Amino acid sequence: EPRRYYPYKSAGSALIGRVGVDGLGLSGIEAAYERRLHEPAVKNAVARDALGNMRADARFDFESFALPKGRPLKLTIDADIQVILNKALMKGLKDANAKRAIGVMVDSVTGEILAMDQVPTKNFNWERVQQRKDLINHVVESVFEPGSTMKPFVASLVLDEGLASPNEIIPCENGAYRFHRRTINDVHGNAALSVREVVVRSSNIGMTKLGVRLGAQNLYNGLRKFGFGSAVSLGLPGETPGILRKPERWAAIDVATHSFGQGMAVTPLQLVRAMSVVANGGYLNNLTIIPSEQPQAFEQVLHEETAYVMQDILIDVVESEHGTGKRAHIDGIRVGGKTGTAQKAKTDGRGYQEGAYLASFLGFADAREQGVENPLVLLIAIDEPNTTSIYGGTLAGPVFQEVMSKTITELSRRQFLTTPKSRHDETGSTYGIRRISYPAVS
Repeated sequence: EPRRYYPYKSAGSALIGRVGVDGLGLSGIEAAYERRLHEPAVKNAVARDALGNMRADARFDFESFALPKGRPLKLTIDADIQVILNKALMKGLKDANAKRAIGVMVDSVTGEILAMDQVPTKNFNWERVQQRKDLINHVVESVFEPGSTMKPFVASLVLDEGLASPNEIIPCENGAYRFHRRTINDVHGNAALSVREVVVRSSNIGMTKLGVRLGAQNLYNGLRKFGFGSAVSLGLPGETPGILRKPERWAAIDVATHSFGQGMAVTPLQLVRAMSVVANGGYLNNLTIIPSEQPQAFEQVLHEETAYVMQDILIDVVESEHGTGKRAHIDGIRVGGKTGTAQKAKTDGRGYQEGAYLASFLGFADAREQGVENPLVLLIAIDEPNTTSIYGGTLAGPVFQEVMSKTITELSRRQFLTTPKSRHDETGSTYGIRRISYPAVS
């Protein structure tokens, strides 16, 4: 009997989704665009009477046209980049002996999602779906505390408001700081750091002192401007706004914890959208999975100068002696980003899981000299690594480096972003989906 066939096997299967035995979409794109993908084979314009009966005496011309079984749906996903991401995630998963690895790449200017994947995942060609969790797209549906990947956004808000300058010295208390009857700790103790170094060396104490300058309300408002606390709204099943409580519900310690990425929960899509603000010069865009000819709507979040300053700081994270992201370096490419090593919250929200971490790297690459028109943003997250190292720079950084370097090589070869027509025409290698009956594979 005919059945659905997935030519890329497990790569992107959580995004594409699955159909049931009745051919109706159960998850992912299949469910979100079920109506479009299940259009009738032929459409005719007809005239009916008041009772709904077709009129035989109609005297007018009407159009009759044939359609394929379901209308094709083109995605912004690039198949070559998707495969690059999938292979790198599988290697990262194995190297970290982890529970899961996820990744998502976007064009920071257009908001187009170029790749989105997770491993392990099902190959729907032959693996059965046993329960709902087998269909979850963790890039869209899962939330987690961002940890240190939140620091660039809070620091940007402080700089943008003129509450600090990049070279201002912040006392960092040699690694232990009492704040509202709690102790804030740094992994590496420093007497003092510049604002730039606070981000580069990932100081929780330095970020606490910067967050205090904003105050609870301004910190909350700024995080909302970056898109946290609101769903990205791709139209996919299970999208969530994450968790960003209003400041009237904060305890005194929450100004500190939010400043270094605890006490809140975000989605991977929210993180790449926020990093796009830094990478594109200060503008929040709308992420999209479907190509559009309509102009993108932008909202300015940061002054351009602030965004450029933060770009330079994040490049130092990768390039400087004390940066935590050195393993994301790519020869000849401007790469910036932020590492994150966040302890996972318990499912009931009370405390943290012992020994459970999320290691991540969130960054951008500017490869205009290589023919890539817009900066690319990529998040790699390794969930619950079981190795001697749990750090984002060590585990996620190399995966970021592999995916981004191979992507730039491929896009440079095709001059992908400098010839827009090739992205979505019939000969391009973008993902597409269309309801077609394929012979069953025995």
